[in-house]
Amino acid sequence: MRALKWMFATALVVLTLAGHGLFAAVPTTMPYHGYLTDNAGRPANGTFSVVFALYDVPAGGSALWSETQPTLNIVAGVVSTDLGLTVPLTDALFGDPLYLGVKVGTDAEMAPRLRFGSVPFARISGGVSCGSGITNCSGVCTNLTADPAHCGSCTNACDAGADCTSGACTCSGAICPIGTRCVSGTCVP
Repeated sequence: MRALKWMFATALVVLTLAGHGLFAAVPTTMPYHGYLTDNAGRPANGTFSVVFALYDVPAGGSALWSETQPTLNIVAGVVSTDLGLTVPLTDALFGDPLYLGVKVGTDAEMAPRLRFGSVPFARISGGVSCGSGITNCSGVCTNLTADPAHCGSCTNACDAGADCTSGACTCSGAICPIGTRCVSGTCVP
C-alpha cells in the first residue's frame, strides 16, 4: 500500500472584482496537492489512476461525490491536480464537514481521510446573499437598477449604447418605446 503525505493544504482562492461590487463566479474545481510514496518511503513516479471521493464521515459511509483521474502524472512523489475536472464540485456539497478519500490504482482507499477545513468551504460564497440592493445573477453580484447587462432582472440586457436607469433600459435618459432600440444614444426602430 502506498502512503500519502500531505505537502500542501488543499486551497481555493475566491476572487473578488473591485469597482461595481461584483464577485467572480465561483470555480467548480479545487486545487489539490500531495506527496505520494511507495511502502518503502520512496517518492512515486509515473502515471497513476487516482480516485478522489468526498464523504460526510471520517471513515465508512458512501461517497457524496467522486471522480476518477485515470492518467494522473506523478513526478518525484509530487501530486498536483484539480478536483472537479471530470465531475464538477457543486455548492450543495459544501454545507457539512467533508472528508477527502484518495485511492491510487488498485490499492484500498488511504486512511485516514483528509478533513476539509474552512478554505474549501469558501466555495459556498457563490450562493450567499450579495447585500442590500444587490442581486446574485449566476454567481455575479449586480445592481439590477443600474447594470445594463442585468437591467431590471438577471436575464435582461440593454442594447449596446443603452443605460440602465431605475431598472429600465434607457437611451440618453429616455426609455425607448417597444420595438425600438438604443443606438449611439438615439432610439431607432
